[in-house]
Amino acid sequence: MRALLLACALLAPTIASAQWTFSEDVAVPYTTAPGSGIHGVAVDSEGRLWLQNYYGSEPLARNGETLTTRALYVLNEDGTQAACSPIKYLEDNTGAVVDTLGYYTTSAGTLDSRTGRGMTSDSDGNIVVSQYDMLYLLDATSCTSSRDSSIVQLASAQPLPGTSLTEAATDGNGNVYVTAVVGAAQPIFSYGPGLTPGQNVSPNAYDISRDLLASNDGTLIIDHAFTKPGAVVHYRSNSFVPFDSLGISLRGLVVESSGVQPGTNYLWVSSGPGGAFNPNEDPEVETNYQAFSWYAFDQEDLLERDGGGAVIGTVENPTPVDSIIVTAEEWGDTAPGPRGIAFSADGNTAWVINFGAPTGSDIKKYTKNNVAVENGAEVEGLTLGQNQPNPFSGRTEITFSLEAPGHTALRVYDVTGREVMTLVDRTLVAGEHAATFDADGLAPGTYVYTLEFEGRVASRRMTVVR
Repeated sequence: MRALLLACALLAPTIASAQWTFSEDVAVPYTTAPGSGIHGVAVDSEGRLWLQNYYGSEPLARNGETLTTRALYVLNEDGTQAACSPIKYLEDNTGAVVDTLGYYTTSAGTLDSRTGRGMTSDSDGNIVVSQYDMLYLLDATSCTSSRDSSIVQLASAQPLPGTSLTEAATDGNGNVYVTAVVGAAQPIFSYGPGLTPGQNVSPNAYDISRDLLASNDGTLIIDHAFTKPGAVVHYRSNSFVPFDSLGISLRGLVVESSGVQPGTNYLWVSSGPGGAFNPNEDPEVETNYQAFSWYAFDQEDLLERDGGGAVIGTVENPTPVDSIIVTAEEWGDTAPGPRGIAFSADGNTAWVINFGAPTGSDIKKYTKNNVAVENGAEVEGLTLGQNQPNPFSGRTEITFSLEAPGHTALRVYDVTGREVMTLVDRTLVAGEHAATFDADGLAPGTYVYTLEFEGRVASRRMTVVR
């Protein structure tokens, strides 16, 4: 009967849930031995992996001397370095060098460096790079054997001269959003396709941050800071109206990096580095997120709507729908910050980076195994509550209610469909009920719990952390 009920749930209207499996550490082909400072990761339209280091790592000849400059690295799917990599020079369509990524001449005539601040891909698979105070749009398709250590620059912008930028965010319409790392009292800039200036999202960013997050449909901008728990949600109903600040969501999280997963369009955010700025310290809510990891949210779960469907505010503590759990031990001796996440075009592969982790383990590749589960919390005759706390380590409580007496089963499954534990399997009276689930000994990740009552099934997801 249990197998039949679970099979019925799998055939019902579904969403994707995932268990992420570590695949490998990715090596960066540095020419020199820089500090371990991977700061940007992106995937282009050809499925190649792009990596950016904060520190200098490549020789650059200039006026008879050799400097150590910043560069971008492009890896083919088999891990080999693409023909144009490492990228040190930016060219126009004629092949003329128009800029370098790592060094520039100041207005005073002195030489200064541009540190790598993050990068992402846009809706066309091109690469948007933040390099100190410059924002570059690079033609990923121009990374071919006809170019040596160079790439075509499609456009550039300098929102705040002399001020470090965050990693930019992009939406599915080709718009780009960026702010200053020290964002308080600085605007969130908006650019259209080709980095054409647009209407800014907000006159004031949240605080000190590493990047922004934009939903694929362009209706949400998530402004998160690693110095404050939670994130400010900016919303607009369509692209013809300005953004409005709704309030705080994702409370309890201290976010350094974020990204959108293709296919599901889930919004992924990191959980904190620990140390000076810890997750789970929001005074308003109790949470149990694990540092050095990433959590996914359905964008609709961040929004509060009225009875007519209009957005009226934020959900302050939404429940994650997926997670990639990485322990501090897995990063090595030091793990200052989960600095980036990027996905393959099908959403089934993720690369995560940790600034300052030992070189060789600072980029980790994960793959996912899909399983579909019914996401119904209310089914005729029964209601299944969200477990609390969630995410959790150790024990959590699951509440449910029955409109009539009858045989009831409450079970927990991993996302492959394997039964983990039966919490209830007996006849219960009508009314409110609760059961405690102890996850001691279980691997961190996403689990599904189902309530079976008189041939009907409701289910929800929960997240175990360590």
